[in-house]
Amino acid sequence: MDLPGQTTDTPRDALDLAPEQLVDETTNVLAATTLGSSDLVTYDTTSGEQTLIVMNDASSPTEYEFAFDLPAGASLSLQPDGSVSIRDANDEEFGTVEEPWAVDAAGMPVDTHFTVTGNRLIQTVTPSSDTTFPVVADPATAWEWTVCIATVGATFTPWGAGAAVAYKLVKRFGSVRRGIEIIWRAYHSAHGAQAKWNAAMAASGGLFAEIIGINEVKEACFS
Repeated sequence: MDLPGQTTDTPRDALDLAPEQLVDETTNVLAATTLGSSDLVTYDTTSGEQTLIVMNDASSPTEYEFAFDLPAGASLSLQPDGSVSIRDANDEEFGTVEEPWAVDAAGMPVDTHFTVTGNRLIQTVTPSSDTTFPVVADPATAWEWTVCIATVGATFTPWGAGAAVAYKLVKRFGSVRRGIEIIWRAYHSAHGAQAKWNAAMAASGGLFAEIIGINEVKEACFS
């Protein structure tokens, strides 16, 4: 998911502005941009990634457009609860964007909603005359995990490059998806390259070295 605005090397510390219960366990800053008087920061989390929008004052934009690099035939589908389903060419869901939220500096909710146009997700945030700035908003997404598991599904097939590893994952964890999820969470919960390696090796029973030997999976899941 691409952030709108201009890339910055000095990301705003948005975590301190958001209610603790609405923020996932985060690790690294993945990307940061500025758009008008707003700051946007995407964090790596144990379930994917989380983007926080900080509207610093009343002059901040009220619409934020996020572009998704979708696989061929995939689409975004707005759901009745306000969330967005990411669906493949067979209309099977393989990712989600949770219902958006926004709160002001006083902890009061601010109106927000999604719209979808093609591969673009637009979050609209509508402060009122009573809103206290800054406002923090969030289009949380499991996109990183989505890309990972989609790649795993295409690679770990009986005829694919990962057939032998897939067999070992099924034998150890009961299914490829379950095994990759356990290893993925262990890897992304750790801090630092060596700690990530150790955590993934421990969680996988040593299979991690074989898994990242498959370049497509390494790039999609453990880069």
